[in-house]
Amino acid sequence: MTAVLDAVELARDQVAQAVRPSDQEPGIDGAQALVLARDWGVRPTPGARQLIGMLYEALPEFRARLESGGPLLDVGSGVGGALLTGLTLFDKLHAVGVESVPEVAAECRRRAEMVGVTNRVDIRTMDARALRDESAFSVCFWAQPFFSQDVRADTLTAIFRALRPDGLLLVQELFPPQTAQDEPTARTRLDRLFFTQRNFPFGLSAEELATEGRRAGFQDAQVTDSPLGRLVLMRKPDC
Repeated sequence: MTAVLDAVELARDQVAQAVRPSDQEPGIDGAQALVLARDWGVRPTPGARQLIGMLYEALPEFRARLESGGPLLDVGSGVGGALLTGLTLFDKLHAVGVESVPEVAAECRRRAEMVGVTNRVDIRTMDARALRDESAFSVCFWAQPFFSQDVRADTLTAIFRALRPDGLLLVQELFPPQTAQDEPTARTRLDRLFFTQRNFPFGLSAEELATEGRRAGFQDAQVTDSPLGRLVLMRKPDC
């Protein structure tokens, strides 16, 4: 309930900022980023494990690699909703989570301790573009909606380098593209406002995400429907 109320207060401030523009660039501090991450993230509860498990059922090759231990690179981990849930689902899995906001990374570490997976996960507080791992990971999940337009290409370059040959990259179409006939909800309007003010992409389709991946060198993009929306699975060439 606290997380929900904090998110409502943050949303109120976003609206106020929109209707009373100032000379300052839109932005959020670490505490506000933590509110946002808690609102978007989930805890590794039985319900979350069931939902994430259904997602991976739609991606048998990705799931098989998680079951065999990964390792997994999770870029844009937030408070670790998907990352920590996956670690509780697959007891052989080892992972590295990358989160740029110190307050959010600290919360992710705290939650990792709570669910007893600290011996299998390394949460790094850093800009994903600064990753220097080479051919180290079998699979990667990129929380792409929370990366601004000016860092996306370099982030994908770092991910490509960090994956092993034949490594898999998974991205999610978070906001399905709307047609002219669709009437956006109040939440959709607020999300669009928040994302566009910060130069985050809003409403990128699975096909657009696949094109973005191909520009970075990934191949064999496959679009799959899942309980969490449309997913794009791409492969680093095996050469």
